Amino acid sequence: MVPDMEAAGSTGVVSSSADDGVNNQEIDQTQNATSNAKRPRGRTPADKEHRSLKRLLRNRVSAQQARERKKVYVSDLESRANELQNNNDELEEKISTLINENTMLRKMLINTRPKPDDHH
Repeated sequence: MVPDMEAAGSTGVVSSSADDGVNNQEIDQTQNATSNAKRPRGRTPADKEHRSLKRLLRNRVSAQQARERKKVYVSDLESRANELQNNNDELEEKISTLINENTMLRKMLINTRPKPDDHH
């Protein structure tokens, strides 16, 4: 495509279709070279080993974190179980005390009631 002389004169840039073809070809070759450098088609053994080691390390870290979370979880459960056991023990002691008090009050009530023979 050849630009108008007026447009070329106003911008100060003159281009021709022949120049564009050469420049585009050079750009295409440069892009192909950089895209090939970024993404190799086949993985090298070193690359595979590197990825494998990275995956192994991530897995180890993840497993360690899971063990730590489990430790915290079990510790919290044990703490909660101890709390509930102590609370249960206190409540059982209160129940025992109240049962004893109730029994004593019933006996007192029976002893303070007038006997049927006393009314005559």
